[in-house]
Amino acid sequence: MSNTKVYIILAVIALMSIALRVEHYREMKANNPIFNYPIIDSKEYVATANHLYKKSWLGGKEPYYHPPLYPYFIAAVSSVSGGKAYHVKWVQIALDTLNVILIFLVGSMVFGRAIALLSSGGYGLYLPAVQYSSELLPPILLIFLFLLGLYLILKYGESGNTDRKGMIWAASAGIVFGLLVLTLPNFLICVVIIVVWMMVYGPGTTRRKAESAALFGAFVLFFVLLTTARNYYVSKDPILISTNASINLYIGNNEDINRTVSIRPGRQWERFTQYPYETERITNDREENWFWYKQTFKYIFSHPFDWLLLTLKKTVLFFNSYEYPRNFDNAFFAEFTRLSRMPFVNLRIIMPLGLCGMIFALFRIREKRNADYIRLLLLVFAGYAASIILVFIAGRYRLPVIPILILFAAYTIVSIVQDIRAKNHTMNAVRLAAIGILVLLTLPKFFEKSYPYTIPRSESYAQIATTLQGYGKKRDAWMYYQKALKEPVDLYTDDLYVSLAYFYIEANAIEKAVEYFKKAYELNPKNHYALNNIGYNYQRNGEYAKAIPFYKAATNAAPYHDIAYTYLSQCYLLLKQEEEILKVLVSFYARCPSPHPTINYDLGLFYKEIRKDCKKAIFYFRESLRYPQGLPPVKDIYDKMHECEKNQNADARAGSLRTSTQSGFPVIK
Repeated sequence: MSNTKVYIILAVIALMSIALRVEHYREMKANNPIFNYPIIDSKEYVATANHLYKKSWLGGKEPYYHPPLYPYFIAAVSSVSGGKAYHVKWVQIALDTLNVILIFLVGSMVFGRAIALLSSGGYGLYLPAVQYSSELLPPILLIFLFLLGLYLILKYGESGNTDRKGMIWAASAGIVFGLLVLTLPNFLICVVIIVVWMMVYGPGTTRRKAESAALFGAFVLFFVLLTTARNYYVSKDPILISTNASINLYIGNNEDINRTVSIRPGRQWERFTQYPYETERITNDREENWFWYKQTFKYIFSHPFDWLLLTLKKTVLFFNSYEYPRNFDNAFFAEFTRLSRMPFVNLRIIMPLGLCGMIFALFRIREKRNADYIRLLLLVFAGYAASIILVFIAGRYRLPVIPILILFAAYTIVSIVQDIRAKNHTMNAVRLAAIGILVLLTLPKFFEKSYPYTIPRSESYAQIATTLQGYGKKRDAWMYYQKALKEPVDLYTDDLYVSLAYFYIEANAIEKAVEYFKKAYELNPKNHYALNNIGYNYQRNGEYAKAIPFYKAATNAAPYHDIAYTYLSQCYLLLKQEEEILKVLVSFYARCPSPHPTINYDLGLFYKEIRKDCKKAIFYFRESLRYPQGLPPVKDIYDKMHECEKNQNADARAGSLRTSTQSGFPVIK
C-alpha cells in the first residue's frame, strides 16, 4: 500500500474519531443533567487546579493527595481559557485524536502498517475512550503520555549507532515517562522494565546502552524527586508523589475487600477514612499515610495464603471483559447518549483477541522482524497489569494499556486473514480454538457476588440529585431523588434517605427530614448521620433525655464523629450534669487516640466556662490549634484564649492563681 493511501486512511480514521467524540460531548451536554458539574474525583481535580492557577502554582500546604500532573494540566488549560473547565474536555478530545495517530506510529514500528491502521480504527471506535474524552479524569492524558513515551523509546531503539540521536530519544522518553508517573505512579514499574530492556536490547555498545538507560531513568527520577521535595517543603512530610497510594493499596489488600472496594464517595468514604484516627495516634499526613501501608502489610504477612488467593482473584478480574465502575456507573451515564447504543468496539472483542495475539506473538517471537519491540510491549503490559492487580481492579485504571491490547487484537485479525490466504488451516484452527477458550475465560462475570460489577441505579440517581442540590438546582434534584426512591432497596438506601433528609432540611421542611432520618435508622441502626440528627431533633424540642441514647449510639457507631460528642455534652449541660460532660469528652480520646480540634475546643470551653480553670482551658485551646486535622478550629478560639490569659493575669496580680496541675484528663504527649 502506498504512503498516500495509508495517510488518507489514517486521516479518515482520525476524522471519524474526532467526530464521534464531539458528538458524544454534544449529546452528554444536552442530556446528562450533571455534565457541567464536576463530581467526586473530578471535583477535587478542578478545586486543586483552581487553587494552582488562581493562588499558587506550588499548591496548598499539604502533600499532594492525588498524583499532581492532571490538576496541573487542568490548571494550565484553565489559565489560558479563562477558567472554563469544559475547555479541558475539548483539549482531551484533541489529545485522544492524537492517540489514534500515536497508535498508528507505534503499531507501524512494531507490526507494520496494516496492523497499525486496524489498531487506529479499533481505538477510534473504542467506547470507553470516547466516553472518557468528555470526563474530567486522567485516562486520556495517561494514554497520550504512555503512547508518546513508547513511541520515543521505539525511536531510541531505531537510532542504531548514532550516539547523539539515541541519547536525545532516551532523554525525551525519560521526560515523558516522568510526567506519566506524576499522573499515575503505577507506571514506575514500567520505568524499571524499560530501563532493563534498554540495557539488554538497546542499540549500540554495552556502555552506550547503560548511558542511555541511566539518562532515561535520571529524567524520570528528577520529576519524582521534584515532587517529593515540594511535598516536604510545604508539609515537612517526605511523601514520594501522593498520599492516596497507601489507602488505595489497603482498599485492595485486606480481609474485607468486598466492602472496602465497594465504598462510595461521600459519607461512606468519610467514615472509612477515619479508621486510622480511631486506631492509632495520628497527628500528620505522614503518619496517616504509613498507617495504611502498615495495615496492608500486616494483612499480607499474617494471611499469606488468603492474600495469594485474593491476588489470583484480582488477576482473573483484570482479564475480564467487563468495565468495572469506580466512582460512578459508566453504563448508567452512557444511557444519556445514543452513541453508547451503537455497536462500538469493546472489551468483549478486544480482550480475547488481544490475549490471543500476545500468546501467539510470544511463541513465535523469534520469527518476528521486530522481536525486541514485541518483548517491550509484552513486558510493559505485564508490568502495568501487575501494578493494578496488586491494588484493585477498576475499568478506568485498566484503560491506559488498552491500546496495547488493541494492537495485539489487530495482530490476531491480520494473522487469521494471512493464514486464510496461505491456506494454513491448521494454524487458524488452533488460533480460533484459543480465541474460543479465551472468550470463555474472559466473558463470564466471575466473583460477581463479591466484587462490584455494577452500582445500584438508586445510587446513581442519588449521585445526580446530590450534585444538583449542591449547585442550587433544587427542583431538578428533587426529581432525581424521586427516581431513586422508586428503585429497589439496597445496601445504600439508608444513605439515600439521609441525603433526602438533608435536602428537606435545606427546604426548611424539618418534620419531613426527621421522617427520612428515621427511615435510614430503621434500615441501618448504625447510620451515625441518622442517629445524630434524630438526637438533635429531640434536643431541639427540649427532650434531652430522649436525645441522649441516640447521641450515645452515634458515638458507638462512629467514634471519631466529633459532633455527636459535642451535642451529647450540650444535653448534659442543659440537664446540669456537669460531671457527665467531662466523661463524654474524655471518652472520645479513650476511643480515638488521635487529637481532634473540636473536642479539644470543647474541653477548653468546659474548663473556661464551667470549671473556671483558665490554665487547663488554654492548654486545650492550644491543642486544638496544634493538631488541626479534621474540622478546622472554631474562629473565636483566639478570643477565648485571650480572655483566659487576661483572667490568669488578673488572678496572678490578686495572688490567687491556681497552682493545681491535675487536669482530670489524660494529657496528650
